[in-house]
Amino acid sequence: MRRRVQDLRRVLEEEELYALLVTQAENRRYLTGFTGSAGTVLVTGQETLLATDFRYYEQVQEQAPHVDLVRVEDSTPSALAPHIDELDIHRLGFESHDMTVRGYERWQEALSGVEWEPTADVVEGLRMTKDAEEIGLIEE
Repeated sequence: MRRRVQDLRRVLEEEELYALLVTQAENRRYLTGFTGSAGTVLVTGQETLLATDFRYYEQVQEQAPHVDLVRVEDSTPSALAPHIDELDIHRLGFESHDMTVRGYERWQEALSGVEWEPTADVVEGLRMTKDAEEIGLIEE
């Protein structure tokens, strides 16, 4: 999982993005190993945060010990906003194929001073290339 996140960080650097919000379930699982049905991953140059609600706190610790858990008590935007501010993120990519207009509006309400950059197929592009472990699992 760590190699996958490092690969994503290289893409973010090429795209001149400070960070990427990963909301699509398959991409979240690919990057973290977390299989829960609800969660948002924030990947920056140094940090990997997984925001989810109380139903999944233990599951995150078991499946994704390499990420930092952000506990969502109200909404994901309000839970991640202080981290985004603290990390001084000015340009934030998001999975445009997965975010609704209402979801986008909620994020904009929670954050100010952030340039939103719609992305497409960033993580999917990484998922297309299989490593030896993935190939072995496919062969089984």
